[in-house]
Amino acid sequence: MKKKLLFFYGILFLGSGLLTAQVGIGTSNPQHQLDVNGNVRVRDLSSNGLDLTGTTSNGLLRKTELGGGIIKENNKKEIRLTPTKLSLGEYDLDTVTPDKNSGGNRFYNDLDLDINGTNKDVTLLTVFNTGGKVSITGLKDGSHGRRVIIYNAGTANMSFQQDDKGSAAQNRILTLANSSRSTSGQGFCELVYDENGGDDGLGRWFIIKFQE
Repeated sequence: MKKKLLFFYGILFLGSGLLTAQVGIGTSNPQHQLDVNGNVRVRDLSSNGLDLTGTTSNGLLRKTELGGGIIKENNKKEIRLTPTKLSLGEYDLDTVTPDKNSGGNRFYNDLDLDINGTNKDVTLLTVFNTGGKVSITGLKDGSHGRRVIIYNAGTANMSFQQDDKGSAAQNRILTLANSSRSTSGQGFCELVYDENGGDDGLGRWFIIKFQE
C-alpha cells in the first residue's frame, strides 16, 4: 500500500512539474515557458492574413498587424501606398447667375460644381472669376468622404460662409472658425464632406485647409 501511495504522489509531482516547467527546443537551458533555439514553422495557416510574426531583440515571439499597405516579400518588408488621384478641372463662375448681388458681392447658394457629373473625378478645381467679390454659402451633391480643392484664379476675394442658411442644410459649409473664410484675391480652399456633419446630422462640407 505504501509503495502505491509513493508511486501515486510521484506521478502527481511529475505532472505538476511538467505544467510549470520551462520547455526548451534546441537548448538545454530554456529561459521561458517555451524557448526555441532554431527555426519555427507553423503549418496550415491562412495565406490571406495581414499579420507578421517575428522575434524581438530578446527572442520573444510577437505578432504585428501590417495592414493592406505593407507586405512581406522575399524576406523583405515593403510599403506599398495606394496612389492618390489628383485630377484637375475648371469651372467658370461667370456663367452662373448669382442668387444675390449686394454691393458688388455676389452670393451663390447651393452652388453646383457638377462634382457628380463632369467633375466627378476632379480633386483640384480651378474656379475662374472675373467679376467682383464672391461668397459661397454651400455646394451641391456632397457624398461622404468626397474631397475637393477649390482654387480661386481671380483677383477678387472669394469667401466661404459659415453654416449659412442661404443653402440647404446638407450643402452648407463649416469653416471650423465659426466665421466666414475669405481669400485675399487668389487662394485655395480644401473641403471634405461628412454625411453626418452639422448639429442636425444632415451633412456638411468641412474646410480642412485654407490659404488666403
